[in-house]
Amino acid sequence: MGNTVSIRWGDMVVVETYLSPSMNMKNFEEALDELERWIPQVQDKPTFVIGDFNDKTHMWQSRTTDLRGIQVAEWASRLGMYCLNHGGKNTCVRVNGKSIIDMTFANPLAASRVTHWTVSDKETKSDHRYIEITIRSTRMQEVTHKVSSW
Repeated sequence: MGNTVSIRWGDMVVVETYLSPSMNMKNFEEALDELERWIPQVQDKPTFVIGDFNDKTHMWQSRTTDLRGIQVAEWASRLGMYCLNHGGKNTCVRVNGKSIIDMTFANPLAASRVTHWTVSDKETKSDHRYIEITIRSTRMQEVTHKVSSW
């Protein structure tokens, strides 16, 4: 199975996953199926699924498409998740090549809060780039902030 962790952050759910490039297709599909069974339990909350899927597809402007990319695109479609990756900027830069394998998906509630998404040029000490997401405050957060600052 993939390595997956989830947290509640305010009223949102953030799921992080890593699907190793060494996973065979059966295990890769099982990991996606596990996520697919779990995500509907939180679909009433703004939900982000982020992580290293080790997949490629032209749908998020990778240079190539592989079977994993097709599987992830179909998975996201079944769940009604939006892919926030755009701009064709590589998320992984190695000596032997560049790729877009780190993905950010959001359900409609979460996607409606995103005001900015980008792959950062900041140094990470890794071959993976930071992905920066700006999320607008909810009405409740704005009211709470005003009340607490008096």
